[in-house]
Amino acid sequence: MANKITRTCIICGENKSVKLETYFLSLLDSYFPNEWKYVGDGQVIIDGKCPDFINVNGKKEIIETYGNYWHRNDNPQDRIDKFAKFGYKTLVIWENELQDTASAVSKIKNTFYVGGNLDHRTAQGLAG
Repeated sequence: MANKITRTCIICGENKSVKLETYFLSLLDSYFPNEWKYVGDGQVIIDGKCPDFINVNGKKEIIETYGNYWHRNDNPQDRIDKFAKFGYKTLVIWENELQDTASAVSKIKNTFYVGGNLDHRTAQGLAG
């Protein structure tokens, strides 16, 4: 079953990140270096789903990028709840939210880096 799911995920994603995910990865690398990895190509499967980005430093954190067209009928809470069953904190960023980089970075910061969690990280440009 896992091979079928992985194969479907890879076929749908054409085994490469799409433009939105490529842009978002560059944003993550700029503001949160060495924190996130793109795994939407089937590297990670959780309960039959391929998350887009996963924290690489031992935190059970996921970021999903939702294209306005492809995910227009999806309820992000469904994906959040699915990954939560396995202990993951998940943030969904919509394509239109990336038009305002500062706001998107702030959303990531507020979701994953509040409460003193920045002390051991080198996140850039997060003052304020």
